[in-house]
Formats: sequence, C-alpha cells, structure tokens
Amino acid sequence: MRDSLPEQLYLLGCRLDAERLPDRHRVGLVVRAGALTELLRYGRLTDEYGAPRIRDERPVGDPLLDGILGELLVSGRWSWRRWIDLHWSQTLAAVQERLRADGVITVRRRPLLADRIAVADRQAVELLRRRVVAVLGGAANVPADAASPGVSGEAAAPGPGGEGAHAEVGVTLALAALSGAGELRTVLSRRERWAYRGRIRELIGQVGPPARALRKEIVLLNAARGGA
Repeated sequence: MRDSLPEQLYLLGCRLDAERLPDRHRVGLVVRAGALTELLRYGRLTDEYGAPRIRDERPVGDPLLDGILGELLVSGRWSWRRWIDLHWSQTLAAVQERLRADGVITVRRRPLLADRIAVADRQAVELLRRRVVAVLGGAANVPADAASPGVSGEAAAPGPGGEGAHAEVGVTLALAALSGAGELRTVLSRRERWAYRGRIRELIGQVGPPARALRKEIVLLNAARGGA
C-alpha cells in the first residue's frame, strides 16, 4: 500500500469483510477530493475566491494527479465543488485499476452484481483506519510506529514544489478530514460521526477548500437521496 491520498481513501472506503466497495458515488467524490487536496499539498494549486487556481504548472510525476492538473489548465474557472463532482467516476476507476495492477486489490467482475473487491493486506488497511479514527477522536499526534506498511505518517513530505499554503497538512489528518467530510461509513458509524462532528469540522477547516467543498457535495447527495 502506498501513500497517495486517493488510493488510501479508496481503500478506506472498502468493506473488507464483504469484499466490496459500497456507495461508489460517495467514495468517488471522496477520492476526487483527495486528488485535489494532494495537488494543494504539492503546491500545484491555490484557492482563489472559492475556486482552484494553478500555482505551478510543473507535473507532479503521478499520472492521476497530472491528468487532473491538465484538466484544470485547459478549463474555465469552476468552483471546487464542480471539480469534485466532475469526472469522479473516471477518477475512481483509474485509482481502482492502479491498485489492481499493483496487486493491492483483486477485482472480480460479476454480471448484474457489484464487483468483488478483495484487499490483499486487510490488516494494513485496518491499521490505517484506526489511525484515522484516532485523529478524528482528538489525538493530536499518531505515533509513527502505528503506521501500516507503506502508509505515510504525519511528517510525510509533499514532494517537489510543496510549499503551498496547505503543504504542511499531514497525510493522516487529511485522510481523517476527507473521511469525515465524505461520511465514509466504513470509517465511522453514524453515532461516531455525530460524536466527532466538532472535530470533523475543525479538521475540514485545516485541510482546506476541497474538504469544505466535499462536505457541501455530500450534503446535497444525502438530500437527493432523502437523507444521510
């Protein structure tokens, strides 16, 4: 398991026991917000009046992130919410395929039924989930030795050009904020989300515009479905 936000959010969205990805739309929005947050952390984007603006056109070196950066370069000025909602299914599919190709997951297609998605290292994902829940529960620092194999700790560097306003945001903190904003039920139950609602709001504010926009998008998604 590697340390990219979109990939870790995908894995956090998996039902490990049932071997499936419940609510692909919700997880897709969370993964897309994770990719935009990653571009912020790498210093490629900044916020300008509620919309992403290119700060640095240099490629990151990640095909997924560079593809989204390319979309931003040739598109008009749209809100963060619009960018999260745009192409979420393609982003989700790209992350899933990369994880499958690298042996992190196996995908078994089933006609008329949801795909079977088995995570190779379930213990690593469960450890990651515990780290995220610890942060949502108010832990200021999660010990590095609690990290899953291949998962970055709080001190993970954002890489070249990561001097942007949100570059200092730790990986686990970002995962916690986006999991909470996206209401990933595989991370927190409804009761836990209610108990941690203040902490979730705090983390969303720290992580920045994509997390805030994701929260708004999820509220609209829940409303369209008749409730959370």
